Amino acid sequence: MLEQPVHVKMLIGEKWTGGPNIIEVRNPAHPDEVVGTAIRGTESDVEHAIAAATAAQPGWARKTFTERAKILSAALDRFAEGTESRARLYARENGRVLAEAVGELRGVPMAQRLTLELAPELDAGKQLRAPSGRTFVNYMPYGVVVSIVPWNAPVTLCFLHAIPALLAGE
Repeated sequence: MLEQPVHVKMLIGEKWTGGPNIIEVRNPAHPDEVVGTAIRGTESDVEHAIAAATAAQPGWARKTFTERAKILSAALDRFAEGTESRARLYARENGRVLAEAVGELRGVPMAQRLTLELAPELDAGKQLRAPSGRTFVNYMPYGVVVSIVPWNAPVTLCFLHAIPALLAGE
């Protein structure tokens, strides 16, 4: 069955944006197959994305770890929907075997839920014994971070970076 090409835009500041620079995406396992197109971001797009993330981050950081974990858990639930159809696209886009793509897409939410289980402990902080008085460790968000994800397992590696950073309030 011949799959229709997909056309992907960039999400910057809650808006899907296009642009004149289009990349044609081909299946590495079948180079004659065009999987679709994607927008090639510019330096200006990066600046806009950083500005949007910087504007949104303080509101996200004000949430507790538990509140952020609940939102991220709901996002993982949504991600788990439609795994088979998404895996077919992922296999074509990345040149993966379909069974491997399905396994990766099913495994990501399960693995990342382990990270989210840390939320109550992070909210509680930690009190340390001290020679005089008390010392309390409290976890504070650092700010906006950037993650560069390699090509060989982009879904797993993206979530491996993004979920802990988002849970931390970044």
